[in-house]
Amino acid sequence: NNIISHAGILAANKVVTNDMKLVVDDRVTSLAVDQKSFVNWYSPEKYTSKTMQIMSIVKYYNEGKKITPINEDDIVLLLPTMITGGADFHQTPFGTVFGGYALASIINSTLESNWLNLTHHYFFWALFILLGSAVMIFYIRKPLLSITTLAALNLGGLIFVVGLFLFQNHIFLFFQVFLFTNILCVALILFRYVSSELDNVKYEQALTGVVSNKDLKYIKNNSHKINFSPVEKNITAMFVDFISFSKLAEQSDPEEVFDNLRDSLNLLSEIVHSHGGIVDKSLGDGLLCYYGYDPIRRVDLANHADKALESAVEMQVKIATIWASNTSSKQCLPIRIGINTGPAMIGNICDSSKIDLSIVGHDVNLAQRYENACEPFKVMIGPKSKNAVTSKKYLDQLQTRKIKIKHYTGKYNAYELDPFELESVSSNQEDLKNAIAKFRETVIFERLDQRILVDSDWQTSIDISTKDLNGKLINYSRKGLCILVNEYYAYNTKLQIKVSIKNQTHEFIGTLNGKVQWGKPTKSNYLHGILLDQDSSPLEWSEFVRENSD
Repeated sequence: NNIISHAGILAANKVVTNDMKLVVDDRVTSLAVDQKSFVNWYSPEKYTSKTMQIMSIVKYYNEGKKITPINEDDIVLLLPTMITGGADFHQTPFGTVFGGYALASIINSTLESNWLNLTHHYFFWALFILLGSAVMIFYIRKPLLSITTLAALNLGGLIFVVGLFLFQNHIFLFFQVFLFTNILCVALILFRYVSSELDNVKYEQALTGVVSNKDLKYIKNNSHKINFSPVEKNITAMFVDFISFSKLAEQSDPEEVFDNLRDSLNLLSEIVHSHGGIVDKSLGDGLLCYYGYDPIRRVDLANHADKALESAVEMQVKIATIWASNTSSKQCLPIRIGINTGPAMIGNICDSSKIDLSIVGHDVNLAQRYENACEPFKVMIGPKSKNAVTSKKYLDQLQTRKIKIKHYTGKYNAYELDPFELESVSSNQEDLKNAIAKFRETVIFERLDQRILVDSDWQTSIDISTKDLNGKLINYSRKGLCILVNEYYAYNTKLQIKVSIKNQTHEFIGTLNGKVQWGKPTKSNYLHGILLDQDSSPLEWSEFVRENSD
């Protein structure tokens, strides 16, 4: 059966070698892959303390002296050729020792049945535990913590193996298991680290400027928690637009225009972030922002209408102050702001390989309508936002203005806020005046035609055909009207005006189409500037103006 027992094993009472097994005194010993048993060695010091030359023993005996290393129950092994020129040596865990000590260890293991056992069943448990540890490491997102955990697992495994050997006489061939586990864990750590870095790059490229630097840092440390799946939330949307940017770009140095626009957009984004808002998109010459929901932590935020209005006021004041005080540039880029509150879908509109955080909804579109109807340096909000605002200082300053909304019949109520009428920023009125003057100079605002004042003895009347609304004509020109009515129409609102005007020599009765260019409250009514549509104006109107201007 190819198993031959060592001579030292013959010290046993019974030795059986069959079926590829070595059974010593009815105990099966462990065999290694090369069919050898493991001997339980003692340290060399223990052997040498019990080793004596035979001549010394004989001498002690003849002199009647006690042989101290030998006790009454000891078994004595006589090795006549142990220390000679032909003595053999063995490599052991303790170094090179005499072959006689190897024989003594085999005999000692045989007599005490104290064999080292090659452990097999622990292998599967260790493999299961270490693979479980590898999976655990995979879900630890921080590389340093993963490496620390792996080092702790290696140390724990080493203590376990040493403990088996010292206290249970078990040999556990752990090297392959540990090597496999470490390679697997390191590969998982590298995979997780590379994946995390790729995610961080993707988020940083997509969200720089969209969210604050604080939120970007949070994303970097918690990229595995980020979930931009679409969700419907009640938010406040805000559109910001730089007025007459295209015209300014045509008339001014492009590089200077670009630099001023970039600096202004960065300033506005910082203001949005400081009030807890998200910059959804940079629109070239404007911004789309929203308040009320944190898509990074996926939590709702309270008082979002107030925060949006606070941001808008701060934007208008800072923009006016910057342009008024910037003597190094002749340019001025005022903004108008539209705000609306309502439900919207928020989430990543692209697939998982790309991030495009977007906000979509009817109330978002309405915010843009309010922005289009807003005048420079002012803020316009919708009815839902007005109902959501809690700050009395804003509510007391809101002016109701009529605007035209697509797919809505008649005129729609919106509410305009002049930030510079607020008590807290009234000291900036001078900056506002200087900024407006600079803006007019920048885009070369000129009066299109000579205005003709309506004398008190003229018979005039106007009627807004979209509503049974009478008003008063203050002055006129071929391209425009100044009217006084008891409704406050918003910027760009289209009106169809029935005009009746008669003096001593001339008369005009007809319908004129135009758009509101500006509005201003008076004590009891509202003054409006109307830019007439020249294509639809009747020839009689041009003739009437020409005759009265002579």
